[in-house]
Amino acid sequence: MSGELFAWGFDKENTGILGLGDEVCVQDPKEIKFTESPKILYVDTGSKHAGAIDDNGNIYIWGKGRHGELGVSGKNVINSPERVISCEVEHPVLIKCK
Repeated sequence: MSGELFAWGFDKENTGILGLGDEVCVQDPKEIKFTESPKILYVDTGSKHAGAIDDNGNIYIWGKGRHGELGVSGKNVINSPERVISCEVEHPVLIKCK
């Protein structure tokens, strides 16, 4: 298992849910780019946002969140995965988006 993550679909509300930057209409699977090239172990999505955990326990988030869903103060939309938590001692084992 390589730990790469792919997305495709139509983001009609331009929420960033695809995690592919400004792209909103993708017909074929396209790799979601992370700045650190992590091995993704877990991923979950809500209706307008998504999150992932890599093999080092780092948590990444992207999409739209007006009520703190993104866990990043002052940002309502993140179009590409952004690391929000870096875990050095204990690793999270589950992420859940609603």
